[in-house]
Amino acid sequence: MVAKKFHLISPYELSEESRWHLGNLHLHSTHSDGVFSPHELRDIYMKKGFDFFALTDHNCMGDQGNNKNDPEDRAYVLDLDVPPNDINNPPHFIALPGYEFCDVKSTSATPHVNCIGAKTGRDGVHRPSDDYQGAIDQVNLEGGFAFFNHPFIDTLRGWDFRYLRGEDPLMILRGLRGIELVNTGSIYYRKERKNPMSYGLCAHLWDEILSRGVKLWAYVGDDFHKFDEEIPCNALNVVLTKEFTREEIIRNLKTGNFYASTGLMITGIEVMHDTIKVVTDDIADFRFIGFGGKVLKETKEKETEYKVKGNEVYIRVEVSNNLPVFDDTPELRGFTQTAWTQPIFIE
Repeated sequence: MVAKKFHLISPYELSEESRWHLGNLHLHSTHSDGVFSPHELRDIYMKKGFDFFALTDHNCMGDQGNNKNDPEDRAYVLDLDVPPNDINNPPHFIALPGYEFCDVKSTSATPHVNCIGAKTGRDGVHRPSDDYQGAIDQVNLEGGFAFFNHPFIDTLRGWDFRYLRGEDPLMILRGLRGIELVNTGSIYYRKERKNPMSYGLCAHLWDEILSRGVKLWAYVGDDFHKFDEEIPCNALNVVLTKEFTREEIIRNLKTGNFYASTGLMITGIEVMHDTIKVVTDDIADFRFIGFGGKVLKETKEKETEYKVKGNEVYIRVEVSNNLPVFDDTPELRGFTQTAWTQPIFIE
């Protein structure tokens, strides 16, 4: 019997010139409901070894203007290259412009979508029609990308999206690049509740959507506002780029040339013909996962590989250790450091 031919579609672009860069894609400043200025946030993240972040204040709040009818006093996307918010400072640190969109017309809690790489300045208003699809389309046209945030926070559990005709937004919204796989802030904020991880970790949902034919990358975020609610610097989007520029970071975040992590570091990802190989610095638990969330292989090593059979539809790799993400929080001992590769598709 002749074996069925297949090939692997990998988002990873590996080369000797490429380097990994650490970044966060979800945090709030004093321009919305955070307590730290953009400069203070940059200092917090730089001290923890981060190379970049995206500032995602609510609904493109550049000024929190009060007069919505005045073009000079309306919300807009912050320009992070000019005072007083000039925190973009390559090659030391790169700040990505962005915002977190939600339906301002709704009287109840609504889903949130992060728009990264949005156009800055007072002519970059990102509410052309006050709807999700409009925000996604606009940021995509401007060269950025959008992903769906924290799908399992309290008010959204059960997927009761009446304002989206009761349908699953991950299936009907066009142009989304991904889902927020982990929101560390949602987990920490609800640490005293039963099963707090269920509010900020949605790996099973990601598998469900991938298995339904929707190709989404996994992003992670701190959703940091202030220290008594969340702890910063625990969600890492580790991007592989040849050049450390804003354009290259955005491009590789869009194409999936990165992995997501809550502390564990992957040092190598190789996709060769019919084999997927992942490497870490220390011994860790590896899980290769395919269609429907099926575990294809489990092992405990520093590096391991999986021989693709061709019927898996997609394969993603999950690597974890026994170290807690929040080592001073007994309620969250089960929330351990983990890294997730992006899915590799089989065609």
